[in-house]
Amino acid sequence: MSSDWNTAGNWSPAFAPSAADVVTIPVTPTPPTISSPASVVGISLAAGATLTNNSTLTVNGSVDAGTTIVGSGTLVLAGASGTLKGVINQSVTVTGAAYTLAGATQVAGNLTISGTGKLTVGGQVLSVTGTLATSGSGRLAMMNAADVVNVATAATFAGGSENGYLTAGALVVNGNFTATGATFAASGTHTLKLAGWTSAQTLSFTSPLTGQGINHLTFENGAAKTLTGALQVMGDVLLAGTSAPVDGAATVKIAGNFTDETILADSSAMPSPLGGWRVATTFFSGSNKIINSTFITSNVTVSGTVRFNACTSCLEATMASLVANSGYVKINGDLTVSGSGAVLTFNGNEVDVTGNFATASGGVVDMTGYSDYLYVYGSATFAGGSTAGKLTDGTLEVLGNFTQGGAADAFAPTAGFYTYIGEPYYTAGLRASRALRSRAALAEAPPRSAAAESWRAKQSKQAVAAQNERFSRMAKLDRRAAAYASHGLPAPPSRWTSSGRNSAAEEYEVRLLRTRRYAGTSSTITFANPTTSFFGELYLSGPEFYLASDVLVLNELETGYSSWHQVNSSSATPRKITSHGADVRDLGFNNVSWTLLDGGNVWAMDYVEFDNMDPAGDQFTVARNFDERGMCDCSPYYELYYWSFYTTPTTGHYIKATDTNGAPNLLDLYLYAPNPSAHGGHIATTGGALISNWPETAVVTWLGGTSNNWNVASNWSGGVVPTSSDDVLIPYGTVYVPTTATANGYAHHLTIESGAYIQTSCSYELYVYGNVVAPLDAPAVQTCEGDAIHLVGDGTPGGNTVVGNFEMLTVEGLYKVSGPGNQVIVGLSWGSLRINGPTANLVLNGQRVDANQLMTQSGGILTMTNAADQLYVAGDNAMFDGGSTSGTLTAGTMYVKNGGCLYAGSGAGAFAPSGTHMVVFEDGACVSFNDPTTSFFQNVTIASGSSLTVDTDNPSYPGLGFTVNGTLTRSSGAGAISILAGYSITNPIRYINVSGLNVTGGPTGINSVAIRFVAGTSNATFNEATFYGFAGYNQPIFTITRPSGNTYTFNTLDFSAVTGLVTGGVYVSNTNSGVTVNILSSLPAGSTLWSGFNVNWP
Repeated sequence: MSSDWNTAGNWSPAFAPSAADVVTIPVTPTPPTISSPASVVGISLAAGATLTNNSTLTVNGSVDAGTTIVGSGTLVLAGASGTLKGVINQSVTVTGAAYTLAGATQVAGNLTISGTGKLTVGGQVLSVTGTLATSGSGRLAMMNAADVVNVATAATFAGGSENGYLTAGALVVNGNFTATGATFAASGTHTLKLAGWTSAQTLSFTSPLTGQGINHLTFENGAAKTLTGALQVMGDVLLAGTSAPVDGAATVKIAGNFTDETILADSSAMPSPLGGWRVATTFFSGSNKIINSTFITSNVTVSGTVRFNACTSCLEATMASLVANSGYVKINGDLTVSGSGAVLTFNGNEVDVTGNFATASGGVVDMTGYSDYLYVYGSATFAGGSTAGKLTDGTLEVLGNFTQGGAADAFAPTAGFYTYIGEPYYTAGLRASRALRSRAALAEAPPRSAAAESWRAKQSKQAVAAQNERFSRMAKLDRRAAAYASHGLPAPPSRWTSSGRNSAAEEYEVRLLRTRRYAGTSSTITFANPTTSFFGELYLSGPEFYLASDVLVLNELETGYSSWHQVNSSSATPRKITSHGADVRDLGFNNVSWTLLDGGNVWAMDYVEFDNMDPAGDQFTVARNFDERGMCDCSPYYELYYWSFYTTPTTGHYIKATDTNGAPNLLDLYLYAPNPSAHGGHIATTGGALISNWPETAVVTWLGGTSNNWNVASNWSGGVVPTSSDDVLIPYGTVYVPTTATANGYAHHLTIESGAYIQTSCSYELYVYGNVVAPLDAPAVQTCEGDAIHLVGDGTPGGNTVVGNFEMLTVEGLYKVSGPGNQVIVGLSWGSLRINGPTANLVLNGQRVDANQLMTQSGGILTMTNAADQLYVAGDNAMFDGGSTSGTLTAGTMYVKNGGCLYAGSGAGAFAPSGTHMVVFEDGACVSFNDPTTSFFQNVTIASGSSLTVDTDNPSYPGLGFTVNGTLTRSSGAGAISILAGYSITNPIRYINVSGLNVTGGPTGINSVAIRFVAGTSNATFNEATFYGFAGYNQPIFTITRPSGNTYTFNTLDFSAVTGLVTGGVYVSNTNSGVTVNILSSLPAGSTLWSGFNVNWP
């Protein structure tokens, strides 16, 4: 009849539908039209049928809309339960508590779920061309993996709690998305997609509840996307390659993985260095999750366990691969790792942070691979948990400040972990070129061993690898700068771009003129726990640093190569850097001391200075074993080029050096052009360490261009005649030879070059108060008529040193033989070496002294306490008339040759050796002791073919020649030796006491010198001896006074030439009844001319 819904004749049966009816609408020429509110239990449209609803149709059951419900009205689903499917070309409101889609459903209007309504997608596809909204207690239920809800415009969730109702499927929104609190609480596998193509989209989420929010979140397509409020994403976040950038002032917490594929959007264009994610603040809180992105513009906080996995497909995109390889992540903002158990793992990636980096509240980073690299444009703060075992490899680079707090070992890398700090004025391949140049020196000399060869090859290979890596970084960063430019963005600072390399003029200014050039930036380094937190290797890149604490470096302290680096204390408190290796140049310390210990390599230490130092402290301390030099076969010393010290120490030192294990590889510091030019005694060495080429006082050089007169000022550099406080250098090749012509000459340390010499005049001498280094090949100080060079000394603990060849030498202070050649020669045929005065002491120090004549006088002593000590007196006498030598002659060997004699004065112990000390008499020699009871020998050897005359004849000790407390030895060889009495004053016959005998192997003649063999050593060999003289002697010639229980046998003793013995005179006497003496093969045979006990003489 008509299309009017309310006309009974239009229905079968013939009454208008009521709220109690289920309505079926077939295909009909006059489809029904609702013009006023209507209610039914259910409604079903046949395929092809149409219903026009221009009012409100309330359905309390199910709806099958077929293909078309049209009109300007609204479909309301208000039943307790029901289903819905079909095409509804108008808005739909769900107020019923349990509606489920029974098939694909399209709402060409707005879909609202209000009141207590709930709409369950039920594995179907729901398309909404208008808006989707929940209100009141309304809910959308998506719990089937096949659920898909497409919203063409906005989606607003302001209804009931969705907790447990959004567990699967995909909600695709092409407009804005708004939610608050629990009104959107997705979980499981549910995904929210913002997929708008043209109109800008905003995702706003406010007041999220703990543990609730968006599950998976995906961004697709080209519409601009903005986030506001506070988002919690319980699952993953994906920016598809087609997505526009996501920005906004929101705070986003992500508990799942994060992937940004926007860098791959266009392989023919430069990707944006800002990346697709440009949200104000991002938290990553998940456990064992991945950040798969190359560029992030956000302040990022990691509170879970997260690892980087940068752009794994970048190499597939041509332009992207030029800018960022598969191991590069850039965070345009701050990066923080915070929370107990929070761990950020670098996973082989380089991470650049344009803001600040921090760990806090127990958070840590995990950098355990060589490619792990954190580059912080701002400051870095490690105030989180323990990093023990977490920082074992990789690199940290910080342009700003570095601060450690939190756990005591919040920054405790291993020795191989690199940290760069500071922004340099110049940019270049610093570490690579510096290391390569340092290591190149290893090839200057051929190695002595295969181990050294292998060690060198390894070091060079590492250096070349580092060089290539740096140059590769430079090329990549040059192209990355181009990417910034293509997007109208300024490139961030980088020390590695090739465009920043130095010009030749800049290199000259910095290196040679020593001009300090700063970039206007500085870095402050602070450790709250400077003994348990530390650097592995520290590379000071930038121009200026302030230490707010002491700093420990487990491995090398390094600097750049082309700019000045200044390390200051941040306050008046002195600070200290301790490192275990070094590769530095152009480095200044201001109120900061440096300690260098064992551990890492030492490559270079050039252009180092110390300013405003504590005068009571040690400015540079080195304590190393130096065994590395034996291993690498390098220079035998550390070269310190152009070091400067601007604070004069009081109780401290410029340098304190200790060799930690002594010989054979002694620590040696060689200073080249130090400032000040003389250390003034402000150095200290222990353990055999050496500090070379740095005199104690300033050096005055002989020019000799005016005359030969020492005391003419114009003959000296500086125009001043040297005094006892000036170090003096006498070079070879001057016009005039320096001569003490008109007055005595004075010097502190004296160095005479090979070929040069000094001439003393007949009236004036030369006095030296420090060390002496002179050549050995010819006399370096020549005398006129006995005038000498006097070594006075300056009281240096352990003594001054002397080496060289001199015609006359007088030692008046404490000196030891040490220096080039390790020898002293006083070789003039009538010259002498005198040790004269109460403080005079010449210590042989394991070296050799040759003297025509030796004299100790007025308390002077000679010290021989080293088994290697050798003293040769050849040509004249050795006269000991100084202080007591008790305890100073305990080792070494003294040779008396060429007719010289050994004299000892009357002072107690004038010659009193002990220990293993030996005197060897060669050729014709003699002995004369003024007091043979306090002067004596320890061991004596008479060389084969030599004679020894016993001249001692003191009336207070009638007949006593000398005593040997050790052993009297005849050296091997066929040549006869002789022992004979010398000139006579009171007694023509002498006797000597010996505690040991080793006289055998050749003929020995003994003329009027009796031998008393007394208790002492176990040596008891006395053979092939012939006795002469003894006329008028009334005592035994050979007396044995030895302890009981011993038997002594002597062979081939010949007394047949002895004549004129008087009463009491016998050949042999044994004074102990407990001793047996056998005189075998001796003459006269069967002699009875013996006394005492138990002498068997067949």
